[in-house]
Amino acid sequence: MKILVRFFAIYRERSGVSKKVFQMPPGSRVLDLINALHAQYPNLAPSDVQIVVAVNNEYASEQSMLKNNDEVALIPPVSGGQS
Repeated sequence: MKILVRFFAIYRERSGVSKKVFQMPPGSRVLDLINALHAQYPNLAPSDVQIVVAVNNEYASEQSMLKNNDEVALIPPVSGGQS
């Protein structure tokens, strides 16, 4: 399956790319893609940080199934605001 991954903010800086197509086997889940991302870009995020993703513009869990030609966005951590 072809999966288009879009890297935003810190993920773009750490990977050096804004988007990349990944080939994933049929039956892959978001977690499988995240593991593939960590293998290719070891400094993408610390292992204890859960990368938030959206699949086709909707938030998705690590167990969400991927389909051919899905678009996955890596959503950077957000902080700030007032207490």
